[in-house]
Amino acid sequence: MLRVYIAAILCLSLVSCEDKEDDKVFSAQSCLDKATAATVDTCVAMVAGITTTRAYVIRCAADFKRNGIDTSTIVEAVENLDNPTGNVSEELLKKLVFKDGSNNPLTARADEAVTNCNATGSQTLAALAATAATATFLQSLVGGAGDLANIDPNTLTNEQLIETGEKALALYPVACSEGGPLKGTKACKDMEDAALEAGVDLSKGSFTDAEKQALGEAYLPKI
Repeated sequence: MLRVYIAAILCLSLVSCEDKEDDKVFSAQSCLDKATAATVDTCVAMVAGITTTRAYVIRCAADFKRNGIDTSTIVEAVENLDNPTGNVSEELLKKLVFKDGSNNPLTARADEAVTNCNATGSQTLAALAATAATATFLQSLVGGAGDLANIDPNTLTNEQLIETGEKALALYPVACSEGGPLKGTKACKDMEDAALEAGVDLSKGSFTDAEKQALGEAYLPKI
């Protein structure tokens, strides 16, 4: 499954994984292949007003490239799930944090990536974006230079714990459910163990703030 995940990620750099593409999308892809984080918005402008899934793949890919996260970084993060050198969840998350040149986490940009990647119709890309949004939010709790493993639930507000639970609940269905690219990995087991400790049924469709908070409190020590 991890190989499928990586193959889909590589399609971020090759939208023509599918047959015909709109001329503007092809132009945007060519632009994106050569773009830097500073010039990627020029490529996105080429698909302005286009709402096809392929156009959203361009936007999804650009969201990551804009924040300095390229294909090699993503592949390295995912491959490490097979050969972990430390805490699996932390190692996956820390490579996918959206941040600016001063190392400040950019939560709004990460949330925008969720919107764009979800619109591609790809569960894998949706999972990638949800992972980045979770990582970026968690990084915001400790600052740009902080260590995710040092987040202490006891120092957080109820609102921060609730949002931590919300991020985990958004990530789990797309990444760890049937067909999810991370299903069966330690990263998913961390969330499952946290849910078990918190008494939260991950298969439910809606959750109370109390459940979200309990999940957030149980999940953070596992990172």
